[in-house]
Amino acid sequence: MVKSPKMTKPPSALQSSLNWLQEMAQNPLSLVLQRAPRGFAALPTTDGGDDMEGGKEGAAKEATSNSQPQPQQPAAVKAFDPRAIVRHSQLLLFTLTYTSYAVLYSTRKPFSVVKTHIQNELGVSRFQLGTIDTAFLTAYALGQMFIPSLADRWGLRNVLFLAYAGSAVCCFIFAGTHNEKVLAYAWLGNGLLHAAAFPLFVKALSPWYSPTTRGSVLGVWTTSQQIGAMVATALAAFVAQHFGWRMAFYMP
Repeated sequence: MVKSPKMTKPPSALQSSLNWLQEMAQNPLSLVLQRAPRGFAALPTTDGGDDMEGGKEGAAKEATSNSQPQPQQPAAVKAFDPRAIVRHSQLLLFTLTYTSYAVLYSTRKPFSVVKTHIQNELGVSRFQLGTIDTAFLTAYALGQMFIPSLADRWGLRNVLFLAYAGSAVCCFIFAGTHNEKVLAYAWLGNGLLHAAAFPLFVKALSPWYSPTTRGSVLGVWTTSQQIGAMVATALAAFVAQHFGWRMAFYMP
């Protein structure tokens, strides 16, 4: 009966190192270098050609082990570019403020479109219509002197939110009344609230641009006035023609 050969357990790394050290003490250095375990660097020798050949062979084995394919390293993370973040923020802020200021004209232009409708339906005289318009412009001019300074105390976002919400409320009051005095007071309040928008938007934009580009950027940004006025006038005329003049104030 043939016995199967016994499986011998391979020596551990520590045992291999100890065996190599023992062999190094008993045998010539050149023979030991040929059988050095992996992880030990080949030592240079100067005693004869055999030692040099053994050193070369050990170095060749080490080079072969180093040439084995290594695990693939993860791809390098894309370098952080702060300038790209700034450009993205500039574009986002410019777009938001441009659109916001243009939309605000939808609560300003309807009155100039529906004056004839108000005069015919409520019996308001031309003088009273002129008074209502003057109240808006006077409040707008005076409001720009002190309302923007409130942003330093209450915060720019809070003041802009109050201005937009208050302007919407004034338009609802204006559209729902039949009294010419209420019309005048509602439109006066609307003008006061509109005064906050332009200087605060400019204040928000200015720090994001250098002095060399700020003028040209703000020059393009101020076209939001003309774009907003054109769109708001056309929208108010369409709504007043098809749904009544009051809806021109309710829809914005």
